[in-house]
Amino acid sequence: MRTFPLTYLASLPLRYAGDCTLLGVSADHQIYVEEIYGEQGWIAQHQIDMERGIIASLDEESEARTLLDPLPSDVIQPQSCWNTMKLNYAGPRWRGLREPERLLEMLRPISTADKIEVVKLLGLSLPPPMLLGVAESYVLSEACVLPPDVFFVCRRVRLAIALETVKVDEEGLPYDYDTLAIHTAHFYDRAADSEPALLDALTTLPGARLRNPMDCIVHDDYLFVSDSARGDSQTPSQVHVWRIEIPDDARHTPSEEERLYG
Repeated sequence: MRTFPLTYLASLPLRYAGDCTLLGVSADHQIYVEEIYGEQGWIAQHQIDMERGIIASLDEESEARTLLDPLPSDVIQPQSCWNTMKLNYAGPRWRGLREPERLLEMLRPISTADKIEVVKLLGLSLPPPMLLGVAESYVLSEACVLPPDVFFVCRRVRLAIALETVKVDEEGLPYDYDTLAIHTAHFYDRAADSEPALLDALTTLPGARLRNPMDCIVHDDYLFVSDSARGDSQTPSQVHVWRIEIPDDARHTPSEEERLYG
């Protein structure tokens, strides 16, 4: 699978520790972001400069505002995830009983070696065999890196975990497995024979520790990723920026003659 090196440039803090999404990136690399925060679901929108941080805001709750212009007509916005739908799948319920539901038949498998590494990487306090497999995958955002097949995606993955004893939920229903949702961001090559292994999809990007990557945009070989804090009071949500190092020979599109005769 084709991937490219990333050079870390910046992590730009927002104002709150809620959810955040990218509204767009302008031709001159101004970043437009929306935050949803607080129990009432207040909304704040910001214009961010890569050097100076937030330079304009509209904040619904505090009514604090500076001049925030409408989005430029040439703004690059997050794309619908039509090109990477192959990564989407939904399997079992989020929790239930393993045997009656034939759970293992519905999961995407994880190799034993990868289970050990995934448990370490995520800091899970469970024996690796209790990590049963991938129960769900959903692409939240995609951005084309190198047409027509290389993309960067933000993706939610749900892992199925076996429980030591049967538990009962708030509705009185028993369950002996549960699921854990994690967010990841990674390259995806549609031309590859298989999707990235879970361990590869969880590989840390240089320079920044992602918590809940939600949106991505690629423009002028810059990669922008919105990273929601979702209640992490230590630091607010952020927008991370990298430069994608694409070699010139990778951009070359072979002619019909080259494809036929090499």
